Amino acid sequence: MNAALQLGALALAAAVLSVAVRAQRPEFVLPLQIAAAALLILAVLPGVKEGWQTLAQTFSRLAVPQGVTAALCKGAAVCLVTRLCAAFCKDSGNEALAAVLLFAGRVGTLLPALPLLQEVLEIVQGFAG
Repeated sequence: MNAALQLGALALAAAVLSVAVRAQRPEFVLPLQIAAAALLILAVLPGVKEGWQTLAQTFSRLAVPQGVTAALCKGAAVCLVTRLCAAFCKDSGNEALAAVLLFAGRVGTLLPALPLLQEVLEIVQGFAG
């Protein structure tokens, strides 16, 4: 809880600073926001790593193939990175670029799952005959 409050305070401070800087030096807003985002991401990475390890251990106990776990991790990473970058693009006024980036992120999220889809189709084909 304390860490969440600290992260929230950092994000709020960066947002207020961005608004204040935008009036005088708008070219500094995007680097300020990227730096704040990087700090926030670095702060939560240990928790993310621990969560992914727990998920991988759970999948391992359930005998889920490692390819499934890898596809899930890759898809989630692609989704998070593209959403974050699209938010930066949108905030800097490049909404069309943000929309294209979100589309590319959706495609990039689906690509790691294609081998899983093939496996599912092979299982269905095995049941069918």
